[in-house]
Parts: sequence; C-alpha cells; structure tokens
Amino acid sequence: MNHARMGIRRCRPMPLAALAVVATLAGCASVASTATASVASRVDALAPTPSPYPTPTPGADGRLPALEIPAIYSGSAPDLRGYDPTKLRVVVATGDFVPARVSTALMRQHNSFVPLWGPVTATLKSGDITVLNVGDAITTTCPTATTGSTFCGDTRILAPMMAASAPSVVANVANNHITNFGQQGLDETIANLSNAGAHVSGFDQIPVINVRGVRFAFVGIDFVAHRITLDHMKLLIDTARSQADVVVAQIHGGKEYETYPQAGLSQDPKVLDHVAIDDGADIVIGNFPHCAEGSEIYKGKMIAYAQGNFLFDQDWSIGTQESVVGRYYFYGTQLVAVQYVPLRVVGQTTPTPLDPATGEGRKILDRIARSSREIAGLQAPFYPDLSDGNNACT
Repeated sequence: MNHARMGIRRCRPMPLAALAVVATLAGCASVASTATASVASRVDALAPTPSPYPTPTPGADGRLPALEIPAIYSGSAPDLRGYDPTKLRVVVATGDFVPARVSTALMRQHNSFVPLWGPVTATLKSGDITVLNVGDAITTTCPTATTGSTFCGDTRILAPMMAASAPSVVANVANNHITNFGQQGLDETIANLSNAGAHVSGFDQIPVINVRGVRFAFVGIDFVAHRITLDHMKLLIDTARSQADVVVAQIHGGKEYETYPQAGLSQDPKVLDHVAIDDGADIVIGNFPHCAEGSEIYKGKMIAYAQGNFLFDQDWSIGTQESVVGRYYFYGTQLVAVQYVPLRVVGQTTPTPLDPATGEGRKILDRIARSSREIAGLQAPFYPDLSDGNNACT
C-alpha cells in the first residue's frame, strides 16, 4: 500500500464494506419517550441492550412476513407475492455520497458528470423515493483539489443525479463535512439541490412526500460536527410525526472504519438510534463510519446502522470503496421487507452494483450478517486493527 497516498485520501484514517441483505419485518406501534436535557444526560441514562431478532409475527394485514429471519442475508429479492402491489411503496437509500476531491477532479478532467450514474441508475429508479446522503457542499465555486479534508462537489453533478433517480428525491445534508465552506456554502448547497428538484432534509428541514396517499417525512440529524441535543431530535421527530404517516430518521454518527457500531466522534449510535425509535421514528438509516454495518430490529422497527460509501475517493482500502443501496418496502405504512444491493466504487467515480450471490458482493453480505449478529448480542464484536488501513471495514 502507498501509505503516503493513503494519508492524502482519507478523511480520517481507515476503510469500509459493501452489502446485500433481504429482510422481512413485522412492525409494532412506535413508542414515544420523555425527553431530558441533553445528549449527554439522555445517553448516560440509557445502555445499549441489543436483543436477538424476534420471531416473525403477523403484520397489519394478518399475513406473516414472506421470509423467515434466518434468510434475511440470502441476497434474494423479497417474496412479495400476495401483497397488493398498489399498496407497496419503496424508499431507495444510498450510503455516503461525497463527490469531492479526486472524484470531482476526474469528472472535470473528462468534462462529464453523467457516466457515474449509469450502472446504478436502475437501482436508484427502482423505488418511489430516492434518498441520497449528501456529504459535502455542492457549489459553483468548488475548487479542484485532490488532497486535504475540505470537501465540495461540482453543481454539474446534480442534473444527471436527478435523471438517474426516482420521481421524488430527498437529499439529506445533515453530515459533518457539509459546512466545510461555512454557512454560505451550506446555503448555496441547499439552494442548488432545491433548484435541481430535490427535497432537502437536515438542519430542521423536514420534507414530506406523498406517495399514493402515504406521507413520508424525512428527518436528518448529525451528531458528529453539528451536535444537536436529544431534546431537539425529539422535537424534529415529533414535528415529522404530526405531518406524516411514516417517519424516516437519518442519523450521522458513530466511529469511522468499523463494522460494529460504537461510540467514536459521536455517542454510541446503538443508543442514539434507539432513542430515535423511542421518540417515534419508524425507521433509522445511519451513516458516517464509511463502512457498511449491520442492522437491528428494535421494538419492531428497523435500524440500519450504516450503508458505507456510495461515492467517496477513499481508495486506500477496498472497504472504503464499498457500500449498499437499501430498498425499503412499505405495505401501507408498515415496513415489510428490506433488500440491500452491494456496490463497489470503480475508478473513484462510478458506484457499480455487485452480484449478491458470489464474490465481493457475497462477502459484503456475510460481513454485514456477522455485524448484525454482533449487534444482536449473538457473538462478540469484532474490532479490526486499524493501524493498517487494509484492516478497516473487515
């Protein structure tokens, strides 16, 4: 490994992994909690107590989930036979989307921002809503740079991004590097995304999208650089709950370059994400570790702790070039199935789907299955030696 080059490319020091999972879930009513004063006070009062996956139970329509829990990492598409297709709504969500540094420099060099979307277009278009986790400023004044930890992207990426996505697009900007160019950069990013046609979530913006009569609200929260209190998170989720039938919380936090979610530059996400469910979120989709991590069913609700790097120039390891796109299937307001599509970033510009049954795609699924068993307390957590970047996301 070229360690000098590795030091240039990483935002902090280590890597990530890709994924493909199919999960069929049975839901319960969300549980509200009473807010206390701050992140510290509420986190200290709660201990992460992971539990094994529950036995499948009938959903609102009286039907059992299509798949048994042991089959959720098979990589197969969910069996939705018997479900009324008119009542299915699908949210497709990416991992960290950071079109910065080398990625932007290469697209500018080739004077084209379209090819990156080609291989992944069918995946992004396969739902009713595409959710992109935007991790850097996107401005008209973004300088070309291949080093450093100040991230921005070129606005010419936005039109092909929208063309490659579902009819409704949510861009979550609640990420730690989004304000690298200050408030002006954030304001311009939000304006550019909005002008392109995206609905922006994060920093108190809560878009609500009506998909054939079911309203989805999106709450974005960053606990890494823009650390809000847990009371504020509860207020955001309560606001979303009052306006929508399904509340999707996207939470940025944890420790980088690990497959087991744990405290790092934020409090333990296993605690934070539980609080979000307690506060009324229907599903939590996490990001920030730059590795694809496992998932958990908590109080009948889905927590996907991290989906990896959808696009980032962290080419100093294999893991940091891997991610998953999640397809979240709702039957009415009930999450009934989840499918993960594993990806690998090719040439630092092109997220490319992998075969979930063999090779790297299968390895990603197996790694996330292990992480999920660790989260459930079924085996001891694995902590890689991060002194060598090759071990990140392993």
